[in-house]
Amino acid sequence: MAPVVTDTITAAILRELKANARLPLATLGRRVGLSRTAVKQRLERLERAGYILGYTTVGLDDGKRPPAVSAVLLVDRVDRLHGANVITRLKAVPEIGECHVLTGGLDLLVEVRGAGTERLRDIMETVAAIDGVRNAHLYLVLDQHAPRPTQPNREPLHP
Repeated sequence: MAPVVTDTITAAILRELKANARLPLATLGRRVGLSRTAVKQRLERLERAGYILGYTTVGLDDGKRPPAVSAVLLVDRVDRLHGANVITRLKAVPEIGECHVLTGGLDLLVEVRGAGTERLRDIMETVAAIDGVRNAHLYLVLDQHAPRPTQPNREPLHP
């Protein structure tokens, strides 16, 4: 696997994203001395190579936010075959991580991390109100055993 940072501009891009993952591409480009298009191309390359797996900041605890609480949300859709709109709406909630389509009695298993139980309750209520959701049940995670971060096979990164 090639190193994550291949030049100073890529390192600057990653630093800027770590500080604020919601920067507009044009602003990011100005800060690192590239055009918006060049920044977009570099970001796409980093995504394809598996170095950017999403745009959620992890590992930064400045003590200003309450600790994140993990939960599992089990969602039952009205129509499994035509319920893609539910998944689309779930993707729009920033605290939602992975969403698994299941066989059996339940449709979706959704991993959620929120800033406290009140936020998790709000998320559950939001999901339950989505057109096409029959039921949503929230289960708090008390402990996680043998956590294994998933990392896809990364392709070499070339500047």
